[in-house]
Amino acid sequence: MKTVCVDLDGTLAQYDGWKGLDHIGDTINGAKEFLHELKSIPVRVVIWTTRTNSDLNKESTDKLKTRVNEWLNRHNLPFDDVSTDEAKLLCLAFVDDRAITCRPQDGIYTYRTALHQIKGLLDYHE
Repeated sequence: MKTVCVDLDGTLAQYDGWKGLDHIGDTINGAKEFLHELKSIPVRVVIWTTRTNSDLNKESTDKLKTRVNEWLNRHNLPFDDVSTDEAKLLCLAFVDDRAITCRPQDGIYTYRTALHQIKGLLDYHE
């Protein structure tokens, strides 16, 4: 079965800045329905978060994974696994509020489009 990774913050949960491992925002409208439809395709749904970084120890990473699992279950969001790994996972697709698509096989203009979107993200976050 193919895997689809779905970002947590800004895609499923509202995000307005880092507030610690224990804080995950409210669910975003439509997130639950999106995940249910995604599961019906069917694909393996991995909730992926990069909230951890190399400065956090193994205990913090395990705690985060537990918190994310609890949050997903509390909001009845369907999923198969949670990944707190910073490495890019092998999957069919990533669904992320900051994702930029670049498919040069569709034409070299996609590089220009990707650059435009990256600049837009930079403006948004400054």
